[in-house]
Amino acid sequence: MRIFIEVWMLYQWLDTPPGRFYDKPLKIDAKKGRYSGVPDNKGTSMLALSIVGPHGSNIATGKKTLEVRSWRPESLPIRDLLIVENSRFLSSDNPTDLNGRAVAIVDVEEVHKWRPSEVEAACSNGWEPGYWAWSLSNVRPVTRGVTVPAKRKLYEVELAHALL
Repeated sequence: MRIFIEVWMLYQWLDTPPGRFYDKPLKIDAKKGRYSGVPDNKGTSMLALSIVGPHGSNIATGKKTLEVRSWRPESLPIRDLLIVENSRFLSSDNPTDLNGRAVAIVDVEEVHKWRPSEVEAACSNGWEPGYWAWSLSNVRPVTRGVTVPAKRKLYEVELAHALL
């Protein structure tokens, strides 16, 4: 019962309808072919992706429908991916920005080679070969400016602190 209440509270906090939580700890589930997560006693964990501003906000408003990356996720689809907007580019020398902000929750259904015709959908200044376009769907804006650390690649965030 406690897990149900925590999940309900999370979605009230995010101002978004309940999505789908899975039956295993957050990891790649090769059998099901997707990332999966489960609420636990500590709160709710979500998979997150950080994006330099203003592009996180562009995703939240629906202006940006493709996220372009040099790498692909290991498995698809990714459901309930938290988009964290941060103010600076993260690198191996500077891998974390503690001042990230949760701006949206999205699903990633499909990833394909980025095409020159997709520059506008990616809110990009130009096209370069060798990148991957992540198709974003089911965008749910997060209307409260909750601070979430921004990290490189896909990473897990614990949101229990925001429920207290």
